Amino acid sequence: MAVGWFQLIVIAIISLILMLEVKISKGIIHDRSVSYNQDDIKLELHNSGPVALDASITFTAKLIFLKNTVGNDSHAGRYEYVWHDNTAEKKTRIFSNETCEWTKHFDSSNVSAGSYNISVEVYSTILYIFTRRLVLQGSQKFELTEMLNGKLFVRQNDTVHRWKDVYSTLTNLTFAVNLTDSFAYHVKYNYIWLIGGTSYHTTVPSIVMVFNQSGEYTIQPSITASYNKTILHQKNQTESIERYFTQKKRIRLKFPVTAVNFSGQQTVQLGKPLTGNITCNGSSPVALTLCWNVTNSTCISTQFQSSCSFPVNHSLQATPGVYNFSAVIQNDVSRDTSNFRVNITKPPDDVNLAAILVPVVFTVGASIILLAGIVCYHSLQKVNRVETANFDFSADEEDKKHGRVFGAIKEMLLWLFWKLPAQRPVSVRREYSEIST
Repeated sequence: MAVGWFQLIVIAIISLILMLEVKISKGIIHDRSVSYNQDDIKLELHNSGPVALDASITFTAKLIFLKNTVGNDSHAGRYEYVWHDNTAEKKTRIFSNETCEWTKHFDSSNVSAGSYNISVEVYSTILYIFTRRLVLQGSQKFELTEMLNGKLFVRQNDTVHRWKDVYSTLTNLTFAVNLTDSFAYHVKYNYIWLIGGTSYHTTVPSIVMVFNQSGEYTIQPSITASYNKTILHQKNQTESIERYFTQKKRIRLKFPVTAVNFSGQQTVQLGKPLTGNITCNGSSPVALTLCWNVTNSTCISTQFQSSCSFPVNHSLQATPGVYNFSAVIQNDVSRDTSNFRVNITKPPDDVNLAAILVPVVFTVGASIILLAGIVCYHSLQKVNRVETANFDFSADEEDKKHGRVFGAIKEMLLWLFWKLPAQRPVSVRREYSEIST
């Protein structure tokens, strides 16, 4: 009877396993509906190579489900990954979910540098051991090298980079090497930098430089990694290994934009244009963006040109007051913003010039005539009188005096307005000793 019950239990377990296998073949994994066809599942393979011999390399296999369960984007299944590379006959088995990683290092005493192949087979499992079915398989190449692996980087903050490998002078420039090899041994590194023909030594894989001159420079780091490792299959015996890294890079340095200056009008009447010139120092080419914040923000941009000289001729339509305008000048490695002020004044009111000029002209003319008369009067007072025999005792001496004054004024006016020289009377002094009758 006991045997009968045992047989029934075994049959039930086998039936359950078969049912689960059928469900899996139909695409049901842990109650998550997903197509199990190869058209709906993709296998991605990655590796961290190339790596140097004796360094660690990581292989990654990832299952991607192209159709997801509604309301759930995960497929938490249990899979067996069988890894194999063509440097050895042994296979490695790892149980994992949709992503599996395998890390290995290839000993330089057993493997040479070169190109190799890694393959993986992915199996679905139920209760780990009862069922096992191949889902997907794939392979890819990886590289093992004698040299160290890495990349040289050039970094510069707070600058403009219009072109690759073009940087600014007068600003910190960082050169750094990112080595990608990871060793299980204690490694001692030595860093030497050849920059512009000069050698520098550092204890870290980076160096910071400031260049004062523009031009082209060559950067070449040389890194040595030294370590001791145990010889394979020989206990207590070690060997010293050295591996190297070098890379050459050419960069170009330019001067940043400095000393931005505006030479021109600082005060402009409303409605008239602001004229002047904006200049700067720095490497060409340069471009200007001129922005006005008057009634609203308005900007005018130019194309890049070879000289940093930009004429300004802009009409400002605004109420009288003090306003700012900004000049943004950019070249290949920098951008400078300078602010300037302009005072917009109200134009003078229109006046009737005729109403002002006519009285002024008459006033000036009358003053000239009066002054001329005074001058002539005083001049005649100093003229020597002519002594002549005056037989007409009835003539009035005062009338003769006034006659001479008015005659002189007349001559002066003729000289002033018609430019006719006045003929001065010639004084003749005659002496009479006696008069005989």
